[in-house]
Amino acid sequence: MKAMRLAARQTASRQRERGASLMLATLFMVLAVSCLAMVVDTARLYVEKRKLQRVADLVALDVAMRGGLCGSGLLGDAQTLAQASAVRNGYNDNLTTAPNAVELGYLSTSAGVRSFTSSATQREVVHIRATKTVPSSVLAGGWFGNSVLLIADATARRAPMATISAGTTLLSVNSTQSPLLNGLLGGLLGSSLSLTAVQYDGIAKAKVSLLAVLNQAGLLQGDLTVGSMTELLNTSVTAAQMINATLDVLNAQGIAGASVMKTQLASMPHMTMKLGDVLGIDTSGVVSKTSQLTANVNAMDLIVGTAQAVNENSAVNVSLGITGLSNVSLRVIDPKKTVLGPPGQDLSGNWRTEVKESQVKLTLDIAPSLLSLLGTTPISLSIDSATGKAHLASMNCRTAADSATSVTVGANTSAAIVKLGAASNTAQPVDFTIANINVLGLLGAKVKAKLQMTSSVANSNNLSHTFTVSDEATQLPAQVTLGGGYDISSALNTQLQLSSLQTCVTIIVEICTPRTGAEATSVINAVLPLLVAPLNSLVLTPVLNNVLPLMGVRLGSVDVALLDVDVGGTELVL
Repeated sequence: MKAMRLAARQTASRQRERGASLMLATLFMVLAVSCLAMVVDTARLYVEKRKLQRVADLVALDVAMRGGLCGSGLLGDAQTLAQASAVRNGYNDNLTTAPNAVELGYLSTSAGVRSFTSSATQREVVHIRATKTVPSSVLAGGWFGNSVLLIADATARRAPMATISAGTTLLSVNSTQSPLLNGLLGGLLGSSLSLTAVQYDGIAKAKVSLLAVLNQAGLLQGDLTVGSMTELLNTSVTAAQMINATLDVLNAQGIAGASVMKTQLASMPHMTMKLGDVLGIDTSGVVSKTSQLTANVNAMDLIVGTAQAVNENSAVNVSLGITGLSNVSLRVIDPKKTVLGPPGQDLSGNWRTEVKESQVKLTLDIAPSLLSLLGTTPISLSIDSATGKAHLASMNCRTAADSATSVTVGANTSAAIVKLGAASNTAQPVDFTIANINVLGLLGAKVKAKLQMTSSVANSNNLSHTFTVSDEATQLPAQVTLGGGYDISSALNTQLQLSSLQTCVTIIVEICTPRTGAEATSVINAVLPLLVAPLNSLVLTPVLNNVLPLMGVRLGSVDVALLDVDVGGTELVL
């Protein structure tokens, strides 16, 4: 009996043990399945998030390649590009509908952390937000309908830049220009130059790397931060330092005339300027330092700009070598400059890359004999130009589907005043003699008058031109003239004035009588055409069309040169 009770207790104990084991096994299985579901869900959500992030990254890169700084900058265009890219990459939701987003803006840094800021004006980068709703769990989501919103953000940019100048860039030099260049550059640099047209032409057609010139001049030391780029532009350099560095780089390229010019300029006086007087380099950080410093610039622009910059606001006597023109004085108010940077405007509405046309005041005396006048004091010509401007408005960068880059520049032409008058003050009329009959200084007759002209050249705004570049090596530099120009012949015909007409009789003492009315009008109408022709052909046309452009000035129009283009690479920045 005792044995039977013991066996019963053992059986009950084994049954309880089996029940407990079953419960533990069941609990373990539930935990194992839950852990497996968690692992599966975690992996599934990770894979879904990575897919979504991949879409956001690819869309951001696609839009940055053709939008933002490398496109129209219009949000609508960016949204169209983004949606098309999303569909190509397997994402079929609408990216322009919240919580998705397609935005243009800029990067800002706070406490060392970069973040995206949306902006309607400063459109440097593109930001994409793509979302997708998925079940939170395969198991629980299936039972309870729980879901999670996956979010992927990507910010990308393409930082293109271009090098431009305003005012004539000498893309070639002919035999008419070379004597003028010898006199102008020689006078500005305190030396005697005698280069031929062929020698100048080689320099004018050459491009030099900004990095090569600055290295040759000893102006670069180590890596440049944004701050030190500003310091670089404020660095004082001499004319000899800058010009010799440019000529050394040209000489290494085998450019004709470089070594000859360096030899002839060996004795130029010590004249200083700031590097920023001839070069404008973006310091905002939008474009990388490497892109800017490896840009190409026109060699002659650097030389002419340097010659002007070291003489800024100083009147310098130069030689034009034109018969009948003397006492030529050139005062540079704003030197010729080359700028490089990105397109578009900053937050303040200022153009990021803008350059001024050279601004000068040129005065010279015209010998009376050149105009077939008798016994007359010299007539002075004064040309006072204001500053025109050009800016880099936008760039549509080349892609695999389109091999051409479109670069749009905008410009305003300069105002100016052209005066003919007294040598001491062109605002005053000059006395001259139309005819003179004289016998031994005791008996004679003459006709005298006063000559004067003041012609104002109006400025023009909102001019633009688009360069299309598919091959930088063969198509750049390129130049266009914007604006209607200045018609000096029309100005002479309508604004040249004769006044104070007198007839004088000399019988030992000269007695002069004013002439007015029809008699005066008849004489003036007969004489004016005789003055207009030589003034136009012998003086004003050569000066306006040949001399001023060599200094980077045109009246009533502006020459805008595209010197180099760098479309940059597309990169994710956040």
